[in-house]
Amino acid sequence: MPVKVILSSLSNPSWLENPSILIQNHSKIDLTKKQSQSLFDGARKALESDDFLAAANFLYTGLMLDESRFLLKIQKDGILRSSRYSYQKKQLSSLVVDLNKPDLRLSSAVLEYLDSLSHLYVISGFIRKEYEKIKDWLSSEREVGIKSALAALDFLFLRQVDGFNMGDKGQNSRNPLFFTVEELAGGFSSILALYGNEFGELRGNCKINQEASNKGYYYDMLISAAHLSAFREWEFQVDRMGYRLSRIEEKNEFILSHPSQDFLRAVDMGFISSFTQRVFKPLMVKTVSKNSFKKLGKKMLHALEKNGFVTLEGTSFPRYVFKFPEDILRITSQINEFLQEEEFVLMGTCRDLLTPFDKLVDLKIGKDLTFRDIFLVSRLMQIMRSVIAAKLFPVIKENRGVVFESLIPAFERDKLTELIGLVIGKHKAKTAIDMLTTDMSGYIDIQYQPLLPAGKAILLPTNIFSNSNIYRNPMMVLGTRLYEDGSIDPLGDKVQGAFHDIGASSKPSVHYSWNSTQGEVDVLVSLGNFLFAFECKNSLLPTGFHELMTSLDYIYTAAKQLDRFKQAFEDTEFRDRLALDTGLSIGSRTHLVTGIIMSNRMFIGLRINGHPVRGNFELENFIKEGTVTMGDESRCFWIDETFSGEDLRRFLEEDITYQLTWAAMKNYVMEYILDGGTLKEERMKLDMIDLADKFGFKKASLSLRKEKVAYDRWYKKNVGKA
Repeated sequence: MPVKVILSSLSNPSWLENPSILIQNHSKIDLTKKQSQSLFDGARKALESDDFLAAANFLYTGLMLDESRFLLKIQKDGILRSSRYSYQKKQLSSLVVDLNKPDLRLSSAVLEYLDSLSHLYVISGFIRKEYEKIKDWLSSEREVGIKSALAALDFLFLRQVDGFNMGDKGQNSRNPLFFTVEELAGGFSSILALYGNEFGELRGNCKINQEASNKGYYYDMLISAAHLSAFREWEFQVDRMGYRLSRIEEKNEFILSHPSQDFLRAVDMGFISSFTQRVFKPLMVKTVSKNSFKKLGKKMLHALEKNGFVTLEGTSFPRYVFKFPEDILRITSQINEFLQEEEFVLMGTCRDLLTPFDKLVDLKIGKDLTFRDIFLVSRLMQIMRSVIAAKLFPVIKENRGVVFESLIPAFERDKLTELIGLVIGKHKAKTAIDMLTTDMSGYIDIQYQPLLPAGKAILLPTNIFSNSNIYRNPMMVLGTRLYEDGSIDPLGDKVQGAFHDIGASSKPSVHYSWNSTQGEVDVLVSLGNFLFAFECKNSLLPTGFHELMTSLDYIYTAAKQLDRFKQAFEDTEFRDRLALDTGLSIGSRTHLVTGIIMSNRMFIGLRINGHPVRGNFELENFIKEGTVTMGDESRCFWIDETFSGEDLRRFLEEDITYQLTWAAMKNYVMEYILDGGTLKEERMKLDMIDLADKFGFKKASLSLRKEKVAYDRWYKKNVGKA
């Protein structure tokens, strides 16, 4: 049957009832991209208009005639995700059940995907209950509920600065300590999105509900909203990252499974490594400033109180009011050194962006702003936050309601423009405020855009603002990257520079053409009998699975590039031409070793088509020192006292510096308690004591054991009262 006849018959509801024509003819039909896209567009429009019979026809036809391309469109666009339809299109489940029948002869890969979707739809029924609960609450409290939940979240960020840690995955998800503060911020963003969808813009500033705040009511709302965010992540993991969802019906329990143990290990090790570097690396640097915002805040609070600029106002809903005179705030641009908290953040930012601060500050963010402007805005907010925190911390126990009411300053836009204009100028202040203000009709993430419009006022949660990555997040909001024009490749330059420093022969940006195949290798290095080919991918550090997909896409792209080069390298004539073009020592016995180098430490240890993923800092350290370090103890993994090509081969092909770390990683299960069932997801964590023991770091092991005993005592004493 001709393709045109098949496509013209899509209005006929008989395809699922009598699929024999498609089954018999599918191997003879080669859909064009345009025809495949037409089928997909038809499926999407049918779903949006609730014509599920037509949607089933379009979906089945596309999956049967153009499976790989069509399935990728479905998963990438997310047209079968329940969250896209406010978790309420029950017909989606029936549609998937109809498609998930053996007699339709769809492939095992498609059937596995449909099976996972069917379980997601069951869970979406549980999530819908939480969605309705939040919707009813917002309908009742409106702006009061939003500001109260915002204050509750800001309070948790305030406590985190003082060392109160959350994210205890040993608990279940109904325990407030289960989620990290950042995950609860994601939940609050879901609340804002729901509010914007149902009610539009916030109408104005208001008082919070102190009674409900004192009882922890808004933490419950944040937890429910965090479940919504988690569900969307599960959908994304199934759609885009190869995860599968199964069900144990007698327990009404669902299991979210990773694609492979190696994949899970690489994902979690990436997040663990990034967190460890960000938190602990600055602590080992002796040059970090002794001055801090915490100390400055106490001094400034004393001066403000002495002059009557901090007052307790109101009777029914008392709150502290803070006034910041211009001469106090102008000090922001007059501090001639980095304060401790700034230095920690900037060290991590410069490492992440592969740019020293003296060059970073003059780089542009958007049209009008530079990183220097962003730095000064951040400093201004940190000063305000530190003063407010210095006043509120001592009264947390005696009156939490007053603390909550005092946490969220509100400014008219003109006043906030004047405030920020003190340090970067009025014109730039307007641009910065626009960039950092939540768009209630667009994509919402309170940590990306922490200014919240409420009628004529702008709510400023200073603790959320000060704990957000104000350098990285604007780039995500604006969709910009550093060095987008390609004139500078900071990662390739760093990798090539590391080899240059040890006197190794290396070439950056090697272009080649062979047997109609054209390609480029970012860095080629000749060491002894080895030729090392590196593809370098520079990606922002992700905060969740959605952003993690960008890094994974980069890795797949790099693997394809290395595949092409590896295939060409098998040709002896190509080797000769490559040696001539590059001047590198390449002969018939030269062994090719490949590697994918990431700037953000994600997916370290993963292998794609045999190409290992490594972090650029780990590679650079191995080339220069060959050591793994913990505290002042280290262990060298070079064969001899000097670095060799065989050492680098073992680092890439045998994972010599990672094996002990992987052995210290332990599986654990995160348990989400939903209204109707339980979802369990397997993850991995790093046992630091076991790690120290496996590397033979005795002092580190002893120190970690003492810290664990002290923490266990603190946890037992304080967590129950938190």
